[in-house]
Amino acid sequence: MIVRPLAPDFSWDEYFDLTFRAFGPADEAMVQPTIEPVVAAGRCLGAFDEGRLVGTALYHDMRQWWHGRDGSPRTRTSQQSGRAPLALGARGLAALYAGTPVATLRRAGLADGGGPDADAALDGAFAATPFMLDGF
Repeated sequence: MIVRPLAPDFSWDEYFDLTFRAFGPADEAMVQPTIEPVVAAGRCLGAFDEGRLVGTALYHDMRQWWHGRDGSPRTRTSQQSGRAPLALGARGLAALYAGTPVATLRRAGLADGGGPDADAALDGAFAATPFMLDGF
């Protein structure tokens, strides 16, 4: 098996067949426009067995959101109105991503800093029904 980035001229028929087998029916008119930019950016890997596409993986460059190479285990939002920025550790970030409100994170000791305006924006951006809160 060979793993390499997908080239823009790869077989869409093989990609659609693989997507159908893995995830069930998909609207091809929606899949291709979504995946083409990822392939063009070189962020889609393909696994090939004797030249046939047998697997794919997409990856996302998260540096723009989480400040990437800071080397710090804490993530901070930008400062607002002179207040300390919101600080989250890995557990707090995971819980926020799962839909836990920032106020709950503060009560649990997983967040500090920030303010009500930023909290409301984060709560809206990560809105979900939290579950397994004790699993973090």
